[in-house]
Amino acid sequence: MTRVRIPARVGWNGYWTAVQRCDRWWKDCPSADFSVLEAERSWRGVIRKLGALVREDWSAFDSCAQKRLLGLQRRGSEDWALLGRMWGRALPAVFGNDSDRERIKKAVKQVICAREDDFPRVALDACQEIQSFPQVGPGVATRLLSVARPDRVVSLNGGSAKALASYAGLAHTTLLEQPRKYEELLRCIYREPWFRAATARCRSALEREIWSMRVALLDCFVYRV
Repeated sequence: MTRVRIPARVGWNGYWTAVQRCDRWWKDCPSADFSVLEAERSWRGVIRKLGALVREDWSAFDSCAQKRLLGLQRRGSEDWALLGRMWGRALPAVFGNDSDRERIKKAVKQVICAREDDFPRVALDACQEIQSFPQVGPGVATRLLSVARPDRVVSLNGGSAKALASYAGLAHTTLLEQPRKYEELLRCIYREPWFRAATARCRSALEREIWSMRVALLDCFVYRV
């Protein structure tokens, strides 16, 4: 089966069909042992679990929780590296200093609480704030924001930049290097008919859950093993 591309200019039914095809593609991929839609070891499972984790008290995290949040931990039935596996230097950058950790957590909380009409601006401000710390790049920033608001944020890193840039008509180098280009990517996504579709169009609990993480799930179309 040919790899499924990011769904563009289609309604919700087209997006949902594309996600199900992508799920089958990953299940048939010989170099992968995860899927998109299963409850465990999948994008759906990781987004759900990290979405709960990112809202907890970061100061209480043990080493395992810290690594899970940053995609450094493979343990049990989950592959925490989905949505982008960070370099080991990201761990002390985010969790090595109490003051820095709380500033990063505050930026994430602002995105969690952002209103729809303010969202692109708030997301850009949060990305810039998080990336202002040494050793913290767009991969860390957008991973944290995508699990905090999977309905509106997609992770961006060296493995996904080229495909996401091509989708949005941007140069992948500037997309990684210029936060305002990331805002352009989000605005491109927000114009999609599948993004604007109401949850009432969903016909099952699974479909409604996927709708709630529809932007973060774009990662499954561009992820590289």
